[in-house]
Amino acid sequence: MGTLVTDRDFTFQAISECYHGVASIGGWNPWVVNNTHYNVNYGNVGTEPLNGSVVATLHLLTTFVSSIPTPDMVDGQMLTWEVIGMAAGANVSINIAYHTDSTALTTDTVSATVLLKNDHLDQTPPNNADVISTHPTTSFAPNGKTRSRLATNSNTPSTFRIPGRNMR
Repeated sequence: MGTLVTDRDFTFQAISECYHGVASIGGWNPWVVNNTHYNVNYGNVGTEPLNGSVVATLHLLTTFVSSIPTPDMVDGQMLTWEVIGMAAGANVSINIAYHTDSTALTTDTVSATVLLKNDHLDQTPPNNADVISTHPTTSFAPNGKTRSRLATNSNTPSTFRIPGRNMR
């Protein structure tokens, strides 16, 4: 129950015991045979301290390399950070470096998820989780390409030969 206020048209009353966390994940497309990064953000938008954990799950075509901060537990593709007494209004960012396997194709869909598990009933559970799904990309070394002119006519396009690919 609140306090009766008689000298105002309206007032706001703080809602106590509001447990409400949010989590999101973003980043660049995975680069085949290279390290790429995901950025995980989570926060406490409730009124009470949060306890629980943040779990990021990587795709099978990727391998965990490192993160800042370091996870409290790594179990295969699942990375876990413990959340203890996260103050209301606090936000935390995690930068995850991962490696994309050489077997990944540009037609594959590579996904990663994040879930903020709260030890109380959360006000809006759907915004405690997020997913990113993208297609891997490839790159080539600029020193690996050679250029040759097929004809002397200036209207003829140049041909570039890149190891493993031919492009016009």
